[in-house]
Amino acid sequence: MQRRSAALRAFIFASLAGATVLLLGCAPAPRGAVASGESKGSAAAASFESGKVVIAGDFDAEAPRYSPNGKDIAFTIERGGTQDVAVMPASGGTPSLITSGGHNMHPAWSPDGTRLVFISHRAGGADLYTVPLRGGGASRITHSGADKSAPDWSPDNRTIVYSSNEGGNWNIWSAPALGGTSRRLTDHPGDEWNPRYSPDGRFILFSTNWGENANIDAWMIPAGGGEPIRLTSGLDDEVTPAWSPDGRRIAFFTDLGGLFVMDLASGERTSIASGEGFHDILSWSPDGWSILASRNPELFRLFEVTVERGGPRPLGLQAWSVWTPDVSRRTGAIAFSRMVESGNGDVWVLPRRGVQPKRLTTDTAPDLHPAWSPDGKRIAFVSRREGAHNGDIWVMSTTGQVAKRWTTLRSAHRPRWCNGHSIVFQSDRGADGLNHIWMISADGQLRQLTHGRRKVDPDCVLATGDLLYSASSGAGAALFRLPVGSLEPIQLTRDGALARFPRASPDGTSVAFISNRDASREIFVMPINGGVARQLTNDGGEKSPPAWTPDGKNIVYSIRRGRSQIRRYSASRVQP
Repeated sequence: MQRRSAALRAFIFASLAGATVLLLGCAPAPRGAVASGESKGSAAAASFESGKVVIAGDFDAEAPRYSPNGKDIAFTIERGGTQDVAVMPASGGTPSLITSGGHNMHPAWSPDGTRLVFISHRAGGADLYTVPLRGGGASRITHSGADKSAPDWSPDNRTIVYSSNEGGNWNIWSAPALGGTSRRLTDHPGDEWNPRYSPDGRFILFSTNWGENANIDAWMIPAGGGEPIRLTSGLDDEVTPAWSPDGRRIAFFTDLGGLFVMDLASGERTSIASGEGFHDILSWSPDGWSILASRNPELFRLFEVTVERGGPRPLGLQAWSVWTPDVSRRTGAIAFSRMVESGNGDVWVLPRRGVQPKRLTTDTAPDLHPAWSPDGKRIAFVSRREGAHNGDIWVMSTTGQVAKRWTTLRSAHRPRWCNGHSIVFQSDRGADGLNHIWMISADGQLRQLTHGRRKVDPDCVLATGDLLYSASSGAGAALFRLPVGSLEPIQLTRDGALARFPRASPDGTSVAFISNRDASREIFVMPINGGVARQLTNDGGEKSPPAWTPDGKNIVYSIRRGRSQIRRYSASRVQP
């Protein structure tokens, strides 16, 4: 697979609040070369084995490409560890599978729109295949088995260019579209990815880390090979460049956030969509009016961005995802948020292994961040119903009775129970406008617990009643514990790294938290009174706050890495 760029690594350091990943809820109808016996699978699979997926959604949508006439989109669907090529109308709708099962990815259209080239692992290694859209089997184009990515078809229909690590580094290669001997077009100590033919077929555009400080820039070479020409430079990474249909501009996204278009004659850049989360391959519409991208601010979705007016709009894919699990200390059941692409979300519960999740809330407003009461009979959550656009705390019985609103601040987040009748949460409704820790009791008594510096991510140590939270400290954020009855908090972490989302173990002796001290955000465990923090996970991705199982032996969390999952890891050892 293609090496992740710095722009993609920026995903890991984005805010954890409400992050989700695309999961298509409908099974696409077969089309073209779909094999018989296609398995649709269940919407969620349950497993409580250590280190395995507990809940995994069905699909991510990535690497989109417009058809030559602009009426259809080909892209990669990932579901439950397999990848397939799919096609859907550019106006939105239900995807149709072109391949079935295994690992098939990165489709690109032939110039006449009758075939797709894609990468498949069906023969063991990664090779290029082509398939006719009107039906028929796939034809193998390459036979090296080395990793490959991002093929593109030449305008004259004769050649396919792609990136491969055959021989060590990632280089640009070409192969005859009907099969034959591949040819390496670049040979440099760095890496090159995402080759794209210019509209006239004279040049090949690509991204490479040849730049200063290993920055990723856009370069091009003559289509037949030759001296490279540098197109961009700077301190940011310009990733996955793509030609405009007239060949006068290129589009790319950067690790500083956003999608840009650059005029090749003047070098002038124009930002057409701000923010992070743009991912993989970009594709211009044939009329040059819009750019298609996969974006992950909350879900892996396909977005269309108008070049002149800007502003991404999601295409019509039905989606859902799972996030922010919490484990009942009484029963071990898992509560989680299930989001759909429209932005709505509900609270669901997975009672035990082998049982399908149960939906608890059905309001049209988002219901997020569930938290179990100590006795396992109620769940607190954040909801935007009744005009609380920034969220308030609600509580409902797990039997499905009507939820009751506990706060009216219109800005309350991350509820955690301290006992059977009080909940701590964070809110910016104090006099200074900063986020602080608050407490609300069942009888409506509300009080602000912290002041001064911004404080977030509350948790109560149920065994002692102490308060845990995260607060800014230097360039990072440190964990603090405030003992019951004390006004002086105890600082638990002092290494200057980011430390967020503390969660006390059931016996009150340890705290799990998320930190970036190991570059990516991983889960660590340390004594509740401070001391050496031990790294627990090493699986990358973007994680939700950790949750302890009732026996204190395992940690449950959700992770966004290609698709959203809820995982369970042993808390007794560092994972490989």
